[in-house]
Formats: sequence, structure tokens, C-alpha cells
Amino acid sequence: MPLIVTGTYTQTVDAATTLTVTILTQPNSNYRVFIVPKNETSALLWYIPESGKATTSFDVTFNVAFTGLISGEVSFDWQVIQN
Repeated sequence: MPLIVTGTYTQTVDAATTLTVTILTQPNSNYRVFIVPKNETSALLWYIPESGKATTSFDVTFNVAFTGLISGEVSFDWQVIQN
């Protein structure tokens, strides 16, 4: 059975494109990440770069910087599933 770790990320951001989520230590960085946005700001287009995965964190990279009208609170539930 795969190892599953879940959590919630909430942070107010401005002038950022990459957010780092801290997770429980994983045996390796070969895992899948699922995200469910909890607000409109969090639903902007994003991706999880393979180079941003580590055993204790992963990066969520948004295609636009959080500045001006789209700055604010980012909130999402996340799930890491070890392959």
C-alpha cells in the first residue's frame, strides 16, 4: 500500500511565483502530489516541478507572480502519494 501524507497550506503572499510546502520526511522524492484549491487565488494555473520535489518539501510554481490584484491568501489541501 502506498504511503499517503496529507495537509493544508495557507499563506498570504505577494510578489512570489513559487511556494514551498513542508511535508513529513519521505523515503525519496519519487511521489505524486495532488492539490485541491480552497479559494480563487489558489485556483490560478500552477504546476509541481520535478526539480522542486525533495524528501521534506515540494514546490508549487504558479504561472504568474502574486502581485497587485492577485496578491492575497493562497490556501489549498494537498496529498502526497509515494509510488
